[in-house]
Amino acid sequence: MPAHADLAADATPTPRSRLGEVPRPQLDAVLDRGPGAFLRCVELTPHFRARRFAGWQIVRFIDNDPDLTGVDLQPGDVVTAVNGHLIVRPRNLHALWLELRAASHIVVSAERDGEPFELRFDVVDPVGPMGPSDAVGPIDPIGPIDRGATEHGP
Repeated sequence: MPAHADLAADATPTPRSRLGEVPRPQLDAVLDRGPGAFLRCVELTPHFRARRFAGWQIVRFIDNDPDLTGVDLQPGDVVTAVNGHLIVRPRNLHALWLELRAASHIVVSAERDGEPFELRFDVVDPVGPMGPSDAVGPIDPIGPIDRGATEHGP
């Protein structure tokens, strides 16, 4: 038996999440690549219930896309909506793609074995040090600096 087989047997599966955060720069990078690039990472098939379109069933994930690693979706799951939008036609996907640019969260409604569940990821903006273009500007330990005032010595 190869040595890597022992490692695989001892490896614990990565926990999959239904709640979490997505950094805005990571979401923007996915959106910049476009819906076609995203869809190349997952094989989908239309899912019907009583002869009506009910969502997209995941057939398989392709190339282990790091953007989907750790998300609690698996082959057989049916994605029924994203942020409340049913994605039936390309124009629906296009509208969602544009909306995600300013979205504060991503909510995926799905079903597994006929039971509904929801994934919710808050989109978080990076927090960094204030710069000269910030509205508040630099703060003096005593209070805000009044750039219009002149200093008078004793």
